[in-house]
Amino acid sequence: MKRLTLSVLAIISVLIFSCKNSNNTAVTDEERGIQIDPQFQELGELNVKLLDYDEIDIPQKGVIPVKKGGKWGLVAMGGKEILPCLYKEVSYGGQEDVWIVRRNDSIGIVDNKGKFINELTSSFKSYTCLGKGLLHAIYNDAVEHQYIIPMKYNGEGLLGDVKSVTPFYDDVILVEYFGNYKLYSYTSDSLVAISSDYQHYTEECGEGLYCVTNGFSDSKYGFINSKGEVAVPFEFDKPCGVFSDGMATYTDSTDNVGFIDRQGKIVIPAQYSYAEKFSDGLAYITNEEVTGFIDKSGKLLIDTKNKFSSGGGFTKGFCVVVGADVELMGIINKKGETVVPVEYVINSLSDDMYVACTSGDNYKYGAFTYDGKQSVPFEFDDLSDFHDGLALAQKGDVQFIINKEGKTGIQNLEEALAIKKEQIEQAKKEAQPKLEESIKKQLMEMINESNGWEVLSSPNSVKNLHKEENGMYKAEFWTETKYETMDYEIRNIEVDENGKVQGCETKRVGMRPKANKPAGRRTAEEQLQYYNEKVMEGNRYNPYK
Repeated sequence: MKRLTLSVLAIISVLIFSCKNSNNTAVTDEERGIQIDPQFQELGELNVKLLDYDEIDIPQKGVIPVKKGGKWGLVAMGGKEILPCLYKEVSYGGQEDVWIVRRNDSIGIVDNKGKFINELTSSFKSYTCLGKGLLHAIYNDAVEHQYIIPMKYNGEGLLGDVKSVTPFYDDVILVEYFGNYKLYSYTSDSLVAISSDYQHYTEECGEGLYCVTNGFSDSKYGFINSKGEVAVPFEFDKPCGVFSDGMATYTDSTDNVGFIDRQGKIVIPAQYSYAEKFSDGLAYITNEEVTGFIDKSGKLLIDTKNKFSSGGGFTKGFCVVVGADVELMGIINKKGETVVPVEYVINSLSDDMYVACTSGDNYKYGAFTYDGKQSVPFEFDDLSDFHDGLALAQKGDVQFIINKEGKTGIQNLEEALAIKKEQIEQAKKEAQPKLEESIKKQLMEMINESNGWEVLSSPNSVKNLHKEENGMYKAEFWTETKYETMDYEIRNIEVDENGKVQGCETKRVGMRPKANKPAGRRTAEEQLQYYNEKVMEGNRYNPYK
């Protein structure tokens, strides 16, 4: 989900949910100018409150990240701010219903009520939730040591000096260290190793089985289960795929692909140049003779040759496919019938919804249900995946929350958005002078720190800064040598959403002789021609290199 480039002022009083009139009594919806849809009252009231923030992010488990004054916080579904906007970053924990927050150089963890589980600390550089109350933490030192620690960290780690960690599957964690991999189970407040060391994992686990190699010179691949026991013998020359629907792909010595069952028995011989995993009883395959979806006996049920170039997995009887001639997508059913034409860019299924985008220059976002029925109209400029029935939508520069029908709960939404848009434009206008002064200051620092200026004096102040149609800025400055004054253009000044200059290009465009220039030296025009012929015309400076 893209983010707004500039912060905006707080929404004016007619849109603030808790505003009062001159008699200090609560203002009604009508007086406030907002008409809440009674059918979606909770969502509508939430969106009215969210309009008071500069930016919002994707809702997760009934909590919405919000930004105000350049800092992030959290708001609950009722609109109550449960974490004040004081933090540089707020991100969802993923494997746990927690939020990782960053303030300056310190990080901490809060729960869905905004209460700190781990207080802010500068000891660690990052946290990743692994599930079952464990964290993969990177220590904030020069070496960046990696540890596995309990979420309620008290200074005692569970496992140190690890190289990588894969989140839990079947209450098991996959740890890489010292060039080897090992499985650990989690019990109480400890990790227990449940497998020997292996030299390679395919990193993904399906249906409780991990593909590994025995690591000898004649390495063979097989599967171990979540108890560390060998479930499929080490009989395969190359890594196998992930188990799904009781089947996994295997690759023979000729690089053809087939399928095995959970005991390692070959069910469909290797005969395909490409094959995806089984899902909902079907798998996509292709070779020189056939392309399409097969069942578990290997029978071709849906022929997609010359129709679709590839297919994802079926879910609840439907599947996203990619057109053979165009890089666009559609949805088919198990009869091979097209239920959504190949005219969209479609995200993966999330919360039984496919978020999609129309093709062309004037693209818009909407969404289909899992069976291809259009549920959210294609009228949004951006739209996140759905989580717990909600998604983050955007029109112009204004963001809000919608449900699976595309509803916001505000009946006169366009009027509310118009007021918000006007505020955004006013905020940008008021912020522009301060932004330009910051850009000029950064440009001066970049120019003075570069090594390409063989001059006797530092450049004067940057002048005539203005934004061009391509979204970048342009400016001018001059400096001088012993005998000439040199004029420069600063072009393609790239500024990020936080107002930080990422880079620019400079070019000398003129030279003026000074009064002390000795006779016989090059004229300004000759010096400029020499410069253009002998010296690089432009140099690009990046402060992060």
